[in-house]
Amino acid sequence: MSNSKPYKEVKFIKQIKAKLDTRKNSLSVEEEIDADYYSASVLIPIVYQPSGYSILFTKRTKFVNRHKGQISFPGGMIERGDEDL
Repeated sequence: MSNSKPYKEVKFIKQIKAKLDTRKNSLSVEEEIDADYYSASVLIPIVYQPSGYSILFTKRTKFVNRHKGQISFPGGMIERGDEDL
């Protein structure tokens, strides 16, 4: 059995990388982000299923301070005590 990835998977990953590469320099952190923004990060989980690729989202609970009940990517604002992302 081969350890190589299926062609569709490799093509899909290359397409995502190409799209992200075009966005890398679209925001100059030094010029466009001001003190009103917070440091944050999200995870975009891409899941392969026999029917194809899909993106996994989460639904925020009604107990969070902001964006109650919204569909979102896992992740969010960096909080005190967060040691890594």
